[in-house]
Amino acid sequence: MKMKKLLAVVTAAVLTMATAMTAYAAPVASGGDVSKEDPDDDGLTPEEEEFLKKAATDKVSAVGENGTSLVTIALDYNKVDEDVVKELSKQIDTSKAPGTLVGLYEVGVATAAGEEYNGKVTLTFKVDGVKPGDTVTVVHYLTDADGNLTGEIEYIKPDSVGNGTVTATFTSLSPIGIVVQVAKAEKTPAKTTAAKTKKTTTAAKKSPKTGNEDYTMIMLLSAAALGVMTAVSKKGKKA
Repeated sequence: MKMKKLLAVVTAAVLTMATAMTAYAAPVASGGDVSKEDPDDDGLTPEEEEFLKKAATDKVSAVGENGTSLVTIALDYNKVDEDVVKELSKQIDTSKAPGTLVGLYEVGVATAAGEEYNGKVTLTFKVDGVKPGDTVTVVHYLTDADGNLTGEIEYIKPDSVGNGTVTATFTSLSPIGIVVQVAKAEKTPAKTTAAKTKKTTTAAKKSPKTGNEDYTMIMLLSAAALGVMTAVSKKGKKA
């Protein structure tokens, strides 16, 4: 399945979820028929249903321009197909993104009112173990005019890296990966440590006592992710 179609499905999925949320919250007029739409009629195959259950994740949140609230749908490829992750990992230029691909996601967004969102979007990813000081690069797999993965990658410097989070801003959405190179811990020479300890102890003996010692939509998107997996798998077999 072409990426252009996949991204359309992603958008449709988010819009469907956002619209459903809006409709659910709205009051129903007296005598209104609320059973016209079947909530179980999602058009998914059993394979897609099963994939959805395994791939859905809450590790990604989104905010639009000027703090616009957005509905977010995200699937985590690491939870369902390691081969796809390995294949796309091989395409990364390690001189531009040193480290390990620790996360690969398909993300879709829409406004809280169920409308398509086309502005810049800031995504925050939950990444276990990442911290300030680590070298983090966000890799954005690009598509051509027909919606196919081109093999080109946009290398994005995160807006911020926190304890367990990575935040970056995008102008478009297609498969997104997080590459992390953990910062090496600085080692203090034993002799230096001992010297400092001795000096501190000596100073403590000489210092007088002062008394001051007390010092934390989804469903249709699965079809998009399955399509990416199939496309990558076929490409790998041809190679």
